[in-house]
Amino acid sequence: MVDWLEREASDAMGSFKIEAVTQHGLWLEPGRYWLYSDTEIVKFRNRSIGDQQQPFRDHAIHVAGRRIGDLHVPVRMTLAMERTMSPSRSVKPDGDDRLVRQRLIEIGDNTTFMDVMGRLERNQRQAIPARMKAFKAVREKIDTSRNAASAREDNAIVM
Repeated sequence: MVDWLEREASDAMGSFKIEAVTQHGLWLEPGRYWLYSDTEIVKFRNRSIGDQQQPFRDHAIHVAGRRIGDLHVPVRMTLAMERTMSPSRSVKPDGDDRLVRQRLIEIGDNTTFMDVMGRLERNQRQAIPARMKAFKAVREKIDTSRNAASAREDNAIVM
């Protein structure tokens, strides 16, 4: 990745903040990323959903207060990751199966309201499910690696 960044950014390389060096990374949108090796999460952030104990949590449950007249009623609300993702980003494969580029919707002088709405709807139908599919694939890969490591530890013979 560092080699790719050097080619892409050349002299601007110093402006990048390298948070961790890992084998793999998944970036879904600002505030949602996972940096990982084959068997463990090195660093992650899942804005408004995740916590340090559950890196692959895909929903959060909150209690919100609603007022009905003079009565305050607690209401249980589920916040699903796929419903909180921004449709303003499209995804495009970069020719390499391992790299997918995200692109923000660009608005120019000639962009119409209908163009923007069409792109948002297309991203809602295509880009968000593609990002969720990548998230689930990484979760499955890490969970499978952890389970395999646990099974080896459980079956280990101590002498």
